[in-house]
Amino acid sequence: GVAVQPLAMLLVAIDYDLIETDTLIPDAKSRQLSAGVELKLPLFAIRAGAFHDSAAIDPHWAYSLGFGLGLKMLSVNASVVLSTDGGTSLSSSNRRDLGAALDARFRF
Repeated sequence: GVAVQPLAMLLVAIDYDLIETDTLIPDAKSRQLSAGVELKLPLFAIRAGAFHDSAAIDPHWAYSLGFGLGLKMLSVNASVVLSTDGGTSLSSSNRRDLGAALDARFRF
């Protein structure tokens, strides 16, 4: 993988597995491509990314969006991950990739 910062406020990262690897699922392999960008503003960071596993049993794309808030003594990050697989409805029972994360840290 590689990450570059073409501008002070922009970070671009990409990672690709050169070989297929075994997974915990019997006879299943994984070969992942991940890419993301982060835009850092004075108090906020906005992030977006994409992920694809070309060797998966059912290859599909998943996407992530997130933001961060960086205050002097508190850092808060939130993100959501979803895929177009299973339709566009967040309540679809066929959706494979759907998740959210929230992280808060105090700085002393």
